[in-house]
Amino acid sequence: MKFFDKFYTRVGITLVATIFIGISIGMMRSTYLSVDLFTSFIIGVCNTSGIYFRYIYPIINAIILVLIFFLNRTMISMDTVINLSVIGFMADFSSKIILLVLANIIMAFNVSLYANVNLGLSVYNSLFLTINKKNPKISLGFFRIITDGVCIVMGFLEKPI
Repeated sequence: MKFFDKFYTRVGITLVATIFIGISIGMMRSTYLSVDLFTSFIIGVCNTSGIYFRYIYPIINAIILVLIFFLNRTMISMDTVINLSVIGFMADFSSKIILLVLANIIMAFNVSLYANVNLGLSVYNSLFLTINKKNPKISLGFFRIITDGVCIVMGFLEKPI
């Protein structure tokens, strides 16, 4: 397979595969049904220490890597570094990222449905349009930015979302 002989191609494939391994670990964790043995070990350390998976995973892997460095250095490669640095992060955030993407797709679809039936506006959208109607010299975009900005500030006053 000449295609896989190129170094950069192999690194790219390793990176993609490692990202999907992290995603699958995150999905398995979110089901609370089953994970692989090493992930189970990492979760146990997380539960005992109170430290997030994304931090514990590379720490434990780095400890193992030091042992491997002295005992069997030939096992260490670019793949080892990619695995050590990517999986913990992807496992912690992948299910949230997937849900966020799906939620945005669902939101965009339904907002377009709502807007296309042309039966009026939501209360929030009516607000900046009304403010603009009372102050026509200032652009509609400016009022939209102001109302959106106020919402963002209020959303973060107590704590981040």
